[in-house]
Amino acid sequence: MGALGVFLSVDGLGESFSEPRNFTEFGSNLGEQKIVEVVRPWVGVTPQELAPGAIALGSLKNRTYVPAEVLEEKPEPLQPVEEPKEVERSQEIYYPFELTGKSEPERSSAEGWVGPLPQELAPRAIPLGSLANRRKVSRMGAPRQAPAQGEAVRLAEEPSRPSTPSEPASEPPLNMSIFASTRGYYSHNVLRLNGEDDGALVWENMAGASLTTRPFSLGSYVTMVPSLDMLMQVAAYEDKEVAGANLAQILGYRFGMVKTGLSFSFPRDYTLSVGYEYTMLNSLDTGDKMSDGFAPSLRLGKMFGLSETTLLMLDGSIRYSMTERVLPYPIPGQFADDGDNYQLGLSVSLIKLFGANGQFMLMPSLSITRSEYTNNTNDGRVDWSTTLGLTGSWQATDWLSLDLGANWTFMRMNDLGKVLQGPSSKYQAFDIGGSLTASHSF
Repeated sequence: MGALGVFLSVDGLGESFSEPRNFTEFGSNLGEQKIVEVVRPWVGVTPQELAPGAIALGSLKNRTYVPAEVLEEKPEPLQPVEEPKEVERSQEIYYPFELTGKSEPERSSAEGWVGPLPQELAPRAIPLGSLANRRKVSRMGAPRQAPAQGEAVRLAEEPSRPSTPSEPASEPPLNMSIFASTRGYYSHNVLRLNGEDDGALVWENMAGASLTTRPFSLGSYVTMVPSLDMLMQVAAYEDKEVAGANLAQILGYRFGMVKTGLSFSFPRDYTLSVGYEYTMLNSLDTGDKMSDGFAPSLRLGKMFGLSETTLLMLDGSIRYSMTERVLPYPIPGQFADDGDNYQLGLSVSLIKLFGANGQFMLMPSLSITRSEYTNNTNDGRVDWSTTLGLTGSWQATDWLSLDLGANWTFMRMNDLGKVLQGPSSKYQAFDIGGSLTASHSF
């Protein structure tokens, strides 16, 4: 298990907001009594609409709100002025209709505005009110300051269009990573039989490569990444006699997989992955092919950020395996992957990061898998597998990680499985060990 990285990004929608437009005053039904001061129309939703009974950030003394319905339908046309030579057209922001000449860049006045201005509260937030009757101007990319009275800026009449995030110019069109790992663990029930306690050591070595492209944008909210993965694994069992057979000869295997897929990322940290893979299993002792198969799969995931260093991941998956068994397994009832089957899986993992740079990780997990066979003598057999896991990881360097973990697996089969598989239809197995993984990205 390699290092886990979590990347979050927020796209800004602008550098500042404009202040409310300087509309003409509206009449009051109070005549000349001057009891209530009539102010400029409120821009956006009013404080009462946001949170009834809340205390406003600014002063509400002698203020009243003018309904939006009484605004003029045809505002006064804007007059463009000459643009200064030093203005850079690469950056566009919003300014109010009345540009003040104050020297303080942090604050601009807006007659009729109650409370702090939007850019003072959240410079990159999305305004709650309407941006109608706003003008887009171009300004210098130098340090931010308010333009002085009479400064020449060209005011564009047309409304602004939201900018789309551009792809980093430095990102290559293809990304490739390679990895290799070695893992040793002890299994207290290596044959996966009910009531047995035959423990053995297992040593696994694995190498693989992954090729992905630059993300493709599908609209404003969805990105797609095609991928190609390759994996080779070799497992050698301890040379000992168990159940009258030599483990090293009957259980050692070579496993290969090639998988292509598409990963889609959605807002709110939802991901959808579609894949199609080919797998092949060979005997490590003789080299003969034992089985191979094709498997399409679909996975939906959701990530919840509980804190800056704690994540909760929830995954649901469906997979259909079209498996062809070539050679029977030496021990009856063992690893009987006989014919087509489909699997439904659900897993939940809690990830906690430690250390100044998050180089340490602790991950408890729970997964439940239901497998139903649809071919050959196992047609109608249903397996339920539940696994509890705990993994600790240390990312020692950018390319090297160390993992320690333990798994407890519970297997149950239906009545047909009990008849066909006998002692392997129900069992428990506890595995504990560690792995060392090296990886490199190009």
